[in-house]
Amino acid sequence: MGKKAAKKQPDPEEEEEEEEDEEEADLTSESDPMMDAIWSQVNYGRMTFGSFRNAHEGFAVMLEEVDELWDSIKLNQKKHPERDNLIWHEAVQVAAMAIRIIMECGKADEPGEEGQVSPFLPFLEQAK
Repeated sequence: MGKKAAKKQPDPEEEEEEEEDEEEADLTSESDPMMDAIWSQVNYGRMTFGSFRNAHEGFAVMLEEVDELWDSIKLNQKKHPERDNLIWHEAVQVAAMAIRIIMECGKADEPGEEGQVSPFLPFLEQAK
C-alpha cells in the first residue's frame, strides 16, 4: 500500500491573494457589455420617459418587463432560434428597471437609520 498524501494546510498568503482577486471584480467595468447594456437602458428610460412618479409606477414597469422576459423564456428554441437573444435583452430590461427603482424610489438607509441619501445620487445628477 502506498503512503497517504499529507493534507495540505491552507496558506494564509494564498487566501489573501484570492480575496484581493474577488475584490478587484468591478461590475461596472466599461469592458463589460452586459453592464454597459443595463446602464444604457437605465439612461435611455430616464431620458425618454423621465423618473418614475413613485415606487408603484416603477414596479408596474418592471413587472411588464418581467412578463416579457417570461414570454421569451417560454418560447420553443427550435421554432424561435432568436430566443436566447430575446431572453438576454429582456433580462437586461428587468435589471435596468430594478436599478431605476433603487435609484429613483429607494433609500440607502442602514437598518434603524433614517434620512440617508441614496448612493446613486451622483448617477441621478449626471443623468439630468
